[in-house]
Amino acid sequence: MRLLVVEDNHYVAARLIQVVKEAGHVVAGHGRSKDETPELAAVCECDAAILDADLLGEQIADVATTLHTRNIPALVLASRPSTVPQTCIRGPIASKPIKIAELLRIVSLMEEGKRWNPAAPAGMQERTASTRTVRQ
Repeated sequence: MRLLVVEDNHYVAARLIQVVKEAGHVVAGHGRSKDETPELAAVCECDAAILDADLLGEQIADVATTLHTRNIPALVLASRPSTVPQTCIRGPIASKPIKIAELLRIVSLMEEGKRWNPAAPAGMQERTASTRTVRQ
């Protein structure tokens, strides 16, 4: 799957890109700032996106909306998901840091076109030996 990664923190972006590439996905684009990302979201040939909810203090509502109008699912990562405005949420939302297994599970669900359910019973969640995380 081709992914757009939007993350302003260099370390987190590099780790996200490494993780999705190791899982066999392609990074179709990487946005780092609120200035460059809306245009990238409008033209990037991607199947899904991973978005940092806060790019240097600014919300990503316009990016999420652009992707939504293009029918591209977007996972929003936030340090405090409860503070993310509804306008920024056009798909799954998860807390940072996110466990790699959880990130890949959500990406897989987006690839399959399924909705992500954070409240799924423990027995329904993917089990994996990996407890590594992508830190903020």
